[in-house]
Parts: sequence; C-alpha cells; structure tokens
Amino acid sequence: MAKPNVISKRELLQHAKECLAENGMDKFTLRAVADASGVTQGTVYYHFKTKEQLLLDIVEDTCESSWSGLPQ
Repeated sequence: MAKPNVISKRELLQHAKECLAENGMDKFTLRAVADASGVTQGTVYYHFKTKEQLLLDIVEDTCESSWSGLPQ
C-alpha cells in the first residue's frame, strides 16, 4: 500500500478534534473527518484503522497537551 503524503496524521487528528467539537459524537465518523480534512476516506483509514482508534488518539493527544502545560 502506498503511503498517502497529502496530509499528516497530526493534521488529521486536529481536523478530527474540530469535527467532533462541531458535530458531536452522534455524527462523528471517519467519513466526516475525511470530508472536513479534504482527503479521501482511505487516507483517514491509513492513519486510523477504526473510529475507536481515532477517538483514543484524540483523548491521548488532549491529555498530553494538558499535562505538558502544567508546571513541574
């Protein structure tokens, strides 16, 4: 399988966060993320095999961002 180079995983993750915030969990799909990102659904599936994996990555990224902002 060729590696899609149109968009990075980080950029897709950011679009996914925005999509989730704007549309809510009921309308959150990998297709919606692809549409919001301007890429094909296959590109999203390349980076995130399932919706659940994408949601876990969103939570992980949000937690890491929160923890990195705290004083040590």
